[in-house]
Amino acid sequence: MSVIATASLLGVGVLAAVLPREPGPQAGIDMVTTGSIVSFGPGFDRYEVRAAGEPTGCVIGRGKAGAADLHEAKVGPGCAALNPALARAREWRDGPDGSMALADGDGAAVMAFSAGDGIDYESYWPKAPLLSLGLAP
Repeated sequence: MSVIATASLLGVGVLAAVLPREPGPQAGIDMVTTGSIVSFGPGFDRYEVRAAGEPTGCVIGRGKAGAADLHEAKVGPGCAALNPALARAREWRDGPDGSMALADGDGAAVMAFSAGDGIDYESYWPKAPLLSLGLAP
């Protein structure tokens, strides 16, 4: 290869490294994950509900405790795909044994969870599909 051809290739490489690139997502930011973060506003703790064996699920918000260990529940997008009953959840009820239930606006339970084998809770009612509940990332 001639000296001129080598110099030309080096020049193109230097220009490609120095010239600004088109604006785009910043390196290190996962736009899919960032775009899926659900905010329920101040005072809400975020929990993730996942189907057994699935790495991600949907987010449920638990508001501050009111009377008798009752919290407001807000359900994020995608929860109805895991179980249609989740779309009706409006209340989060803490049980005296450490369990918790999600109830509709009339107070009827739509799903119940108890402590699982690990750090997450597992659904026990309804029996299928098996769901887990843990702190959202």
